[in-house]
Amino acid sequence: MKELTKLSIKLMLRKKTTIFNIAFFSIVILVIVVLNAYSATAINYMKNDIYNSIYYKSLTIGPKEEDNIEELKKTIKSIDHVSLVIEQYAYNMLMDSEEFKNEKFDGEVFFNVANNQSLPKIVKGTNFPDEEGNYLVCPTNFYPTSNPDSLRKISSKYSINTNQYLNKEIDFSYMNREDTKKFNEKYKIVGLYNADSYLDVGVCYTTENALKKIAINRFDGEIDLTTNKPMILNQREIYVQVDNVKNIQSVENELSKLDISNKRSAFVIEEYFINIKNNISLISNIILVLTFFIFFILTYKQFSDDITSYKILRYLGYKRNNIYQFLIISNIFQFILGILVSAIICGIFYLGFSIVLNLYPFILNNWKICLDYKSLSYVIGVIIIFMTFGIGLSIMNIKSDKND
Repeated sequence: MKELTKLSIKLMLRKKTTIFNIAFFSIVILVIVVLNAYSATAINYMKNDIYNSIYYKSLTIGPKEEDNIEELKKTIKSIDHVSLVIEQYAYNMLMDSEEFKNEKFDGEVFFNVANNQSLPKIVKGTNFPDEEGNYLVCPTNFYPTSNPDSLRKISSKYSINTNQYLNKEIDFSYMNREDTKKFNEKYKIVGLYNADSYLDVGVCYTTENALKKIAINRFDGEIDLTTNKPMILNQREIYVQVDNVKNIQSVENELSKLDISNKRSAFVIEEYFINIKNNISLISNIILVLTFFIFFILTYKQFSDDITSYKILRYLGYKRNNIYQFLIISNIFQFILGILVSAIICGIFYLGFSIVLNLYPFILNNWKICLDYKSLSYVIGVIIIFMTFGIGLSIMNIKSDKND
């Protein structure tokens, strides 16, 4: 039996179909894994970035000339699912901090407005102790840069771990819009949140009162030459945050009933991401079906080789049962080797890609890439079934040949 096994392995290694099978199945596995990784990335972006992003949960209100801004804000706040209402000019600011400047980051930090109802999930520390103070909730891994696109080239090892700054006050500065006056403020980091999106890794959330104070200072000394009034008085648009992306439509309907014009900051096209998932699942299944037919053709071709080997060995005096064992062992080793090599190749790909993504999480796309490990085990499982089917066909084909 030992000699028979050695002879079977030698025969298997000499077959051209062995190398082809290994290459073919490796390519099939990699293609399906890449497709499913893209699908998982899209769904992750939809669930964790879009649904949690304040940007997608916001509306802009355009008041009429006769509207009283404060009264209008109170009316909007009374609508169900509205979590925050603030003047448009005061919902987002870019601040500068020497504390966060280094060789990779310019120290520019985006301040977004939030309240305790609209803050992202706090993973360490607390939410705002009150709604008036200069408080910050920042990412756990912080990328303080004014150019988010540069993140593709920045390794995660350079991200700033904000644990060291929790409950500490940080100095920030900013200029008025005419760059003639500089302002300095201290802000206390009271909480940390996990940020996966490139849109959020450089964003800290602060209170409505803090941002309004910054906005007023930024308009300091700026006069509208037409009306000869402070420029800030011309900033009448209102920024509205909704508690959940799925409630945007409901709030829009209520605003329409009140004859309040509005527009979304961004539209969530959920069907787009669902279609990506469904289409990739369909493509993956089509690839597997085609793989089955190609495998069936390859197996059928191998039948002819097996029958030829069988006849030669019979002519040389080998017993029929020994030849059956010889050919079956050869096929089994070929399939096992194909699975192992394909799995190793895919494992190396996964490991290498995981290392790259860990170092450069935004290298390929603004979406955070997700590797779908379930698809890898699923595809390998299906191919094992194919190969088991092929072994069974080989046995049946050899035994059915009666031309001894």
